[in-house]
Amino acid sequence: MDRNRWPDSIGISGRFASERVAGLGRNTHIMREKTIIMATVLSLLLLFGCVNAPQPQIGGLYSVDDGEGWFRIAKVLVIDKQGVHVRLFKNRWKDRPISVDVSTLSLGTIHDKDGFGMGHLPLTKSAFQAWRPVLIKITNVADSELDGYKEWLRSGGGYFGQEI
Repeated sequence: MDRNRWPDSIGISGRFASERVAGLGRNTHIMREKTIIMATVLSLLLLFGCVNAPQPQIGGLYSVDDGEGWFRIAKVLVIDKQGVHVRLFKNRWKDRPISVDVSTLSLGTIHDKDGFGMGHLPLTKSAFQAWRPVLIKITNVADSELDGYKEWLRSGGGYFGQEI
């Protein structure tokens, strides 16, 4: 007697008893191939879905990894075809902040011993993503915050494309 067959007296016939009981017929190999193909497609979708980071939002306050062991806050001012224009605050945290009081954020000056921020920093989109931005909240962009961006436009400025 074949170990993969049920006895004929039980009334279940088929190549493998477990397949017949489960409602699978002789085309089980086709079902397996379809399952493998579907699993592969889903895996690829998940993989590429994870690669594509969420798009930055204008007015978004993001905690960013500055590459020097600190987290800072970057505010997205403008997004264009080539890049993301941010305002980088001087405040720093050892652990990634999950909330921030906007009134405590400061650009500082180049004379501050504890560092300074930048009113306008044009970054390529990949450079911004390299900072591993995490959205904290959306705020309004004041016209006064765009002074550096407007000057950058007038001068035909470029983008920083490397991690800071």
